[in-house]
Amino acid sequence: MATVGNAHLEYYPAFCFKASPTHFSWVKMSAADVHRLHQPIGFKGRSNCLPFPFPLCFLCVLHTGGQKVYFYKNYPIRFVTVVGVILQREEKARRTILLLDDSSGATLEIVALYSPERTQPLTAQNLEPADHPIAEALDSSRTMHITATDKKALDISALVPGTVAKIKGTLSQFRDTMQVVVEKFSLIKETNDEMRFLDERLRFLVGVLCEPWVLSEEEIELLEREAEREVSRAGDERRRAMERMKRRAEREEKDMRRIMRRYESDERARERGGGCLSREWGAAYG
Repeated sequence: MATVGNAHLEYYPAFCFKASPTHFSWVKMSAADVHRLHQPIGFKGRSNCLPFPFPLCFLCVLHTGGQKVYFYKNYPIRFVTVVGVILQREEKARRTILLLDDSSGATLEIVALYSPERTQPLTAQNLEPADHPIAEALDSSRTMHITATDKKALDISALVPGTVAKIKGTLSQFRDTMQVVVEKFSLIKETNDEMRFLDERLRFLVGVLCEPWVLSEEEIELLEREAEREVSRAGDERRRAMERMKRRAEREEKDMRRIMRRYESDERARERGGGCLSREWGAAYG
């Protein structure tokens, strides 16, 4: 959701995103800053081509990768990295919800999606007593999760309350609350590793995100020309693909006609052969 403090910012079209330092990058953020992400009024979520008309709109999907885009100031962000302690873990019908606390003044929901084969959430009510403690109850052999983007298997059995973890994921929103959908993770076992992440996160915040992203008119024009060339290449490739499909269909139709002609010829030959044989039998036994 856009806020008053962001009203003065200029939001560039999607074909400009690759010029942003946050483009296609795991942006290190705090939970509090993730909740500050927003989408400006009129932004479509998966594309932002205004005021540019089609065919440049076609580039929106290419440059956003199909994922929802959120903004910190006017920086486009799709992927984030957060580090914190898991406070709780809750099994829902289609996902596992983790609550992460990184001492930034806010907690953050981390979502792990179930595999389509997973139908029943594991709870204390449907687990045998021998399945406890929680880490065993949530064993990945019984609870299969997948990543949101490429649907690869994801074992989150190690993500239990009390664990400090580095979570990398895409952004989502549920009831106006930001969430991170897990793509990959690692456990933080050393305090030095956590402090190193905090230092890198702070450096990026101060050195990059504190000031709005600015492009000159020349840079925008250059990116627009590149986008037009990309649209042209994509159109050429689509035309070539259609031509290949058309030629394949023509070959298949030609092969089918040839087979039918051969079949009809064989049928006529069999009919002639059958007639001759009948006459021979009639002469022999008549």
